[in-house]
Amino acid sequence: MSDDTTKEFPDGEKESSDSMSAGDRMGTLIALAQTMSASLEGVKGRLHTLEKTVSERLYDTRPIWERALAEIVALRSEQGQMHSEAAEMRSELGHGRSEAAEMRSDLSQVSSGALGMRSELSQMRSELSQIRSELLQMSLEVRDSLHKFGGKIDLLVDDVFAVRAENKILERRIDNLEPEAS
Repeated sequence: MSDDTTKEFPDGEKESSDSMSAGDRMGTLIALAQTMSASLEGVKGRLHTLEKTVSERLYDTRPIWERALAEIVALRSEQGQMHSEAAEMRSELGHGRSEAAEMRSDLSQVSSGALGMRSELSQMRSELSQIRSELLQMSLEVRDSLHKFGGKIDLLVDDVFAVRAENKILERRIDNLEPEAS
């Protein structure tokens, strides 16, 4: 252990003992340590200032973050409510759709019933039209028959009058013959 580590410097060179005395080297080391200590104190001061600034900013932003977190929680709660309301609306929509399907079915039945009634009404109109036509034909036939009957009655009346006139003539002749025969 004959090597003296104090003789080695950071650049790796060995100093000769005559160029710098041990006291000078020690003074240099102390000055270097004091410079490092002062630099370290400056860094500590800057670190303390930085910590203080960060802390102050945390206090400044903490209410914002707390409000933001509270709003996020409220939004999640509202979102849950909206999901439950949406599920309820889906259920009601499904119920409404089934009611609409029932109404369509009922409407279809009513429509088919109406179509049946229209068909029956059309058939009744056709039958009524046919009956009117038949009644008109019968009316014309009755009128024609009555006209013919009236003509025959006129002939019959004329014949009756003619027969009566001839009967009167014959009765007169008979009356005229009887006094002659007596």
